[in-house]
Amino acid sequence: LDLLGWGFTDAGDAGIGDYSPEAKRAHLYAFWKAEIGRPVVLVGASLGGAAAIDFATAHPECVERLVLVDAQGFIEGLGPMGMLPRGLALAGVNILKTKQLRSAANQMAYCDKAQFATDDAMRVGQLHTFQPQ
Repeated sequence: LDLLGWGFTDAGDAGIGDYSPEAKRAHLYAFWKAEIGRPVVLVGASLGGAAAIDFATAHPECVERLVLVDAQGFIEGLGPMGMLPRGLALAGVNILKTKQLRSAANQMAYCDKAQFATDDAMRVGQLHTFQPQ
């Protein structure tokens, strides 16, 4: 399942219009309830890390374990960018792939930059941006 507003539920899809933290949590819970119905190992990569933390704290009965992969704790996510035309949003994803932006995100996310904001962390954080759009 992707993060509401990205990937298969990208901005503008079916007139969703609400990409708030609450909408992301409700989207994930509806999927969990309809398709899974038992505790899961929830993985949140990059921005999905904030949504995964939010979901796990709101619905602890749904989450057995939480795995964060290069998580960025910016829960607001898309914000007004959710209304961008698809072509412009895809251009933004291409920017997210860049080493410069991923490195900058790592520098903002980690307290111990020397230990954790490494080239390996940047490459791991970059992986999900190479999924088909």
